[in-house]
Amino acid sequence: MNIITAKNIHRKFGEGNLETHILKGIDLEVAEGEFVAIMGKSGAGKSTLMYQLSILDEPSEGEVIINGTNIIDLDEKERTTFRLNTLGYIFQNYALVPDLSSTENVMLPLLMRGLAWEEAKKTAQEVIDSVGMVEKYENLPAELSGGEQQRISIARAIAGKPKILFADEPTANLDSVSGQQVIDLMTELNKRHNQTIVMVTHEREYAMGCNRIFHMEDGLIIDVEVLRNYGRGE
Repeated sequence: MNIITAKNIHRKFGEGNLETHILKGIDLEVAEGEFVAIMGKSGAGKSTLMYQLSILDEPSEGEVIINGTNIIDLDEKERTTFRLNTLGYIFQNYALVPDLSSTENVMLPLLMRGLAWEEAKKTAQEVIDSVGMVEKYENLPAELSGGEQQRISIARAIAGKPKILFADEPTANLDSVSGQQVIDLMTELNKRHNQTIVMVTHEREYAMGCNRIFHMEDGLIIDVEVLRNYGRGE
């Protein structure tokens, strides 16, 4: 079963002579439980494509269907609710609130979904434990290494049990050891919990645990590389 279906996705910026055509007609499907990577050189359109798939941006043409919902039909309020309840995000700069503790950062989306404070706190600390950050509940982001901050970012992303986890260059600001630990954690989430993951990365070594790699060039998918069976968290 496909959890993401993108049809004829175009994304243009600017108008007239200043128009830039970034995505030039992307067709893509991702199965539920699949871990896929989007790769390509700088400027190929990787992050722009992920922003369309993750509803952080809207395509100029085409449609995106996620978990049976055609996102193009939703208004902005409905999109916000859909993102909050269905999707999780990991960014290369971690995007943690500097004045909040690890627990409070992970609690944020849970509270926004309406969970009571104590329930959100309990859930947040359980998820923090699950990403190997036991006893780091009260640490501020500045008190954590880059790898630790990214683990808290992952904890925040998965605390609400999203259908799909989107990761935009999640290892970009990490050393090789910390980067591999983050990738191992994401691979474990995929295999153990059948978590659907879409990841943008420059590093082929980090994509080797994926089911498929979509290779992009000049706004198009030019090749789809199959690494292992997918759709069942194998």
